[in-house]
Amino acid sequence: MWWQQLFPELPPEWIVEYLRPPAQGLAFINTRHLEYIKLSFARLRGVNAIAQLNALLAELRPQLQELEASDLRADEARRLASCQLRFRQGGQLLRGVVAVLSAPQQGEALVLLRAAQADLYRQREKELERLAWRLLRRLTELTGSTEQVNTAAVERVRQAQEELACTGRPLHVGLYWITIPQHWQPSLASNGNLLAVSAEGESVAIYMLEIPADALTLQMMLQGLALLGLPPQQAALLRQLASPYLPPLEVIRQLYPRFAGGSVQQLQILGHWPLPAAVGQAARIHYRYLRPSPAGRQPVEGGAEVISRPPPLAVPGASFWTVVAQGAEAPPGLFARRLPLYMAILASARPDPNGIQAALASQQQQNRIIQQMAASQAAHFRHQNQMIAQTFDHMRAMQMNLFEQVQQTNLNIGLDWMDAFAGQVYVKDIRTGARFTVPREYVDFFRDRGEQVRAYGKYADPLLYGSYERDILQPIYHGE
Repeated sequence: MWWQQLFPELPPEWIVEYLRPPAQGLAFINTRHLEYIKLSFARLRGVNAIAQLNALLAELRPQLQELEASDLRADEARRLASCQLRFRQGGQLLRGVVAVLSAPQQGEALVLLRAAQADLYRQREKELERLAWRLLRRLTELTGSTEQVNTAAVERVRQAQEELACTGRPLHVGLYWITIPQHWQPSLASNGNLLAVSAEGESVAIYMLEIPADALTLQMMLQGLALLGLPPQQAALLRQLASPYLPPLEVIRQLYPRFAGGSVQQLQILGHWPLPAAVGQAARIHYRYLRPSPAGRQPVEGGAEVISRPPPLAVPGASFWTVVAQGAEAPPGLFARRLPLYMAILASARPDPNGIQAALASQQQQNRIIQQMAASQAAHFRHQNQMIAQTFDHMRAMQMNLFEQVQQTNLNIGLDWMDAFAGQVYVKDIRTGARFTVPREYVDFFRDRGEQVRAYGKYADPLLYGSYERDILQPIYHGE
């Protein structure tokens, strides 16, 4: 695993887990015995290490069963305080030590916690303490090499765009033109909706959908579309998608499996990043699912940017909301490697003025048909058809507006997709110059927190780099 290279001092049976904010940090866990080391940064009340340690214990008491603290010690010169702990976790009794290193900035502290099964703690205590400080020292040697990573990512995207421009073929999707690789085939390409697929199981998609938010709106939309010759399969899909308004994450979780008609199974969300939106909500979402195939269920990895806008009208029978989604999918082995190509395909979309004019002319024709139908019907039917026409007007205006927003989003995809969906970037060992590929969520921690440890104050150098026995063990070692 990646941590075996990054932390060579870590025994092979140990693993590394990322601690989510508010207590950002790392947990080093022994998979053979119940023991672990946690290095975390937290905001704690108190003006010095002793006060912060007491605040930490107050926060831990509701989380740990039968927590007892003893042998409180402090070294004011190093802003350090520590104590022994005894508590139960998962029904087992553990012993350990927690140390708080107060930062120069009031309220923030570095917390080091190590614990083991009570019956093994005496023989493991010194080794755990030694390992904890070595890991902390290692943290100061790691820093993010983001500039080099960004340069490499930009080059990959540029090469993909140039290759697509030279070898791809244009495809008309009603409102716009888009370029796809020669061997890819369109599965859907009309009215602004696109699904292009490759023989390797890859796909790139753009969808602009109007979702009826209630039963009456669904009925009105079906009636209006029936006047225009709606195919039965589209009517069935509209019924399947009918739903109250959903934010982007729930669009993927709830609507996407229904839209896919059973080909999306056991959907998992791998990451979720909210995006700014002028109206409604937007997010970038990384996901994985299983797709049925003759060879069995095959894993698929995907990433999408989703915009969901609430109903623009509070009119009974005309309450629909809009989803615009663009993204890509591929088998897990291909997805991160070919991501620059998918970005290049989406970024190649260009508006087609003739297609937009044709769409507007089609809308006017639809309204004329509805008005002619209404003229020969009773008053309540005329009112109903007027509502249908009003709904279609707003649908078209919303579609045009969102299409423009999609075009702008395509231009701004940039490295955000690489960071979010590729899932891995580099960190650099500043001592040796070696680079390591690690999960993206760890990079900020290594870069920012490693440097922050260095800036903790006058105790940092002797604490991290001095003699182990003289500068580390003696101030905080707790014997029996």
